[in-house]
Amino acid sequence: MYIWNFYHEHFVPVCLSRVQKSTRQLYDQVANLWMSEIGNLEIQKITPVDCERFVTLSLEKVGKFTVAKYCRIMNAMFLRMGKPGYRNREAFGFINDPPYCRPPKLLSRLPKEVTDKQLEKHIEALSDITDYPKCVDEHLRPKWWKALCLFAATTALRREVIFSVKWDAIDLHNNIFFVSPDLDKALTERIKFLHPKLPVLLLKIRTADPRVFVWTHGNKKFYQVWGTACEATGNHLTLHDLKRYASQLALRSGANVATLREFCDHADISTTLKHYARGDVETLIQNLQLPKGVWDD
Repeated sequence: MYIWNFYHEHFVPVCLSRVQKSTRQLYDQVANLWMSEIGNLEIQKITPVDCERFVTLSLEKVGKFTVAKYCRIMNAMFLRMGKPGYRNREAFGFINDPPYCRPPKLLSRLPKEVTDKQLEKHIEALSDITDYPKCVDEHLRPKWWKALCLFAATTALRREVIFSVKWDAIDLHNNIFFVSPDLDKALTERIKFLHPKLPVLLLKIRTADPRVFVWTHGNKKFYQVWGTACEATGNHLTLHDLKRYASQLALRSGANVATLREFCDHADISTTLKHYARGDVETLIQNLQLPKGVWDD
């Protein structure tokens, strides 16, 4: 079977039947890029050389972070094309930029842990960027980046949702906002809560645009600017890593698994347990409450 036939006849109906429109468009974009650059090869004849050509040619068109996303998408398709081999999750392992080169949904281990220091350094590096976004006054652009990071780190929202939140969906008096069904994976409206100190920061970056975080320069430019901060700090964070950081903050603040699941907007609690719930046995041992006097001689 040829890869183009496999994609449209098997992968799309089975794996992409319930995804958001933007996700389907991204998969189509990557499949079309493969077709235009590599061609409609037979699945059994795809070699590591073809994979390497795809990465090299993609890097000429888009940034490194976007290529990493393309590789995750191709890996997801390769994993369903046949038996484990060079066309599995390691097909693009030569990128030398883990963990971006492997599809996160196929990893059994927990995502990397983001520390408070990493977040602080990243916000500091972003504060030096005064070129973008151009829709915000130059002296407010550092605050725009800080607000973006803190919003992501306290709401556990995905990038697509963050950039779609509008001012008319926010109730600043009660520190809540609404996520419309078309932005939610489960296609249901959700009520999210704002950190008490966040509204003040958000109001400082408010523009005439109805969106809270206005970005009109495209995904490629966003990842280029974001990547500049990553290079300055040496921390290869993504905006989705701040969602994971938010889950860590929730656990540190005493959230149980049920609360964490709702906070992260997971339809299935197994997702929470597999990717976000971290155990802390050391703290548990230190806080164990035994009956009084049992340690006395």
